[in-house]
Order: sequence, then structure tokens, then C-alpha cells
Amino acid sequence: MITMKKSTRLIILGSLVTGLAVIVFILGTVVTFSMRKIYDAHAMVQAIFPEDSRIKYTAQSLELLTQTQVQLVLSKPVLQETARKKGLVKKWSMAGPENAAVNRCCQVLKERCRAVPVPKSVGLISIRVFSTNPTEAADIANALAVTYRDFATSQPQQGGTCRVTVINYAEPALAPCKPNVPFCILISSVVSLLILIVGLLLLFRGYRSRPRNQGDLPRSTRTATREVPVNFDPR
Repeated sequence: MITMKKSTRLIILGSLVTGLAVIVFILGTVVTFSMRKIYDAHAMVQAIFPEDSRIKYTAQSLELLTQTQVQLVLSKPVLQETARKKGLVKKWSMAGPENAAVNRCCQVLKERCRAVPVPKSVGLISIRVFSTNPTEAADIANALAVTYRDFATSQPQQGGTCRVTVINYAEPALAPCKPNVPFCILISSVVSLLILIVGLLLLFRGYRSRPRNQGDLPRSTRTATREVPVNFDPR
């Protein structure tokens, strides 16, 4: 049997756990909206490899050529020219000697860029740039795509010159890609709900097991009563 003292402890514990659920939800929401917002921008380029009657590419060789072009997108010459076009050394406040500042700028730019081949395609490359400023992300993605196009068409490839076309220019994103606000709010809600359920179960158990009358109390906690003798006078 659950004593009155234990039922009170369950009620107090359930109240604390229920309050914790509210705090977790509020804290998760505040942290989500206070995180630094990161925007991304996408540009798409199409590389067409030279081919004539003497050169026939297999599927494996085309895949290797596409991977080579992906590496060329993020190569140092392309990154340096992109940084020069957009004035990123000055814009990002890269201090120090010119060569060292340019190298650091290219390293930061490379970390903010992604170039991957589009699955089930030949020579189609997706260029993605991340920034806290959506307009900056789109400008850099477009500059990188154009710089790669100009650089690739000027470099001799096997069998001739590779032709590159920018088929999709990037536009500023309307919403950040990080943090994923709906997902973070969902996680906070699920965790808070689980904690709330535990708290409510504790409250339910505490209130249900609470003694309602003296008959439900243990013998040691019942109110002591004494029989008082009544003096009967027959007169």
C-alpha cells in the first residue's frame, strides 16, 4: 500500500517533471531560433566532352571525366579567380601578406562550396555555396560557375576542348537551409511530450493512491481515540 507520504512525493515529482517538459520545449524553441542561419544557393553547369570518330567514351570513362571536372570546379585557379572577381579577400577581411591572404580566402571559399555530379547524368555538375547572406551565396555560386566555364573551355581535353554551359544560375534563397527549423521544433515537441507523459503518469499515480479517509490510512497514522466512561446515576 502506498502511504500518504509517498503519494505526496509522487505528486510533487510529477509536478516537477511536467514543468520540466514545458521548459524543454521553450528552451529548444529559443535555441533553434537563436542559431546562426545558413543559406545555400545552387548553380548547374553542363560539361560536354570532345568526341569524334576516333574517340568513343565508355560509361566508366565518362564518369571519370565528370569527376575530373568536379575537381576542376574547386581547383585553386578557379577559386582564386572567383575570389578576385568578387573581391572576397577584402570583403572577408583577410589580413596579412597578399599571397597568404589569398590562400586563406581560397581555403574558406572551398569550405563553403560543394560540387557534385548529378546522379544518372553525364557531365552535369551541381555547384552549391553556403553563406549567412543569401545574396552573397547566389553571387558566389554564379561567379564560380562562370569562372569554371571559362577556365574549362580554355584548357585542352582529351580529343579537343571541353564545352561547358551554365544551364541554371543561382538565385538568393528565401529560407535558410540550416538550422532546419521544422525538424528542430519537431524534436523539441517529441522530447517534451515524452517528458510530459511521464509527469502526468506520476501525478495520476500519486492522486489515485492518495488515502481518502482514515480507513485507508495505515494503523500508525490513524487518529487515536479513547473511550470515556459514562457515570450513570440511577437517582
